[in-house]
Amino acid sequence: MNYPVDKLDQAINEASNWAVTGWSMTFGSRNVAANSLKEAQELKPSFPNKAEALSYWVDVDTVGKETASHGEKAKAALQNGDVNSAKNSLYLARYLEKRFNETTPTWGPIYVAIEDLS
Repeated sequence: MNYPVDKLDQAINEASNWAVTGWSMTFGSRNVAANSLKEAQELKPSFPNKAEALSYWVDVDTVGKETASHGEKAKAALQNGDVNSAKNSLYLARYLEKRFNETTPTWGPIYVAIEDLS
């Protein structure tokens, strides 16, 4: 079991910061960009979809941190030689990530690599 821990550490860090680094996202009928939690917080109070944008990015922040927690559990399981527990944790992280990105770029490749270990 030689899966590089640095890949897990990178994914944990990335997921923990999803709301900070963000991605392209627009809100309202005028497609106003709010590409991170900070940008959503900085929207004018008069913007009718500010609450929606804030809710979205707060959810991204919460889910990102939750997936990072599952990543930490997977890392600990791998360090203890428990590939099945690692797979279970990474499955949950990938499942949660699908809410925001169907291709699961953060957790999907790691899950597949861990599957190949067993």
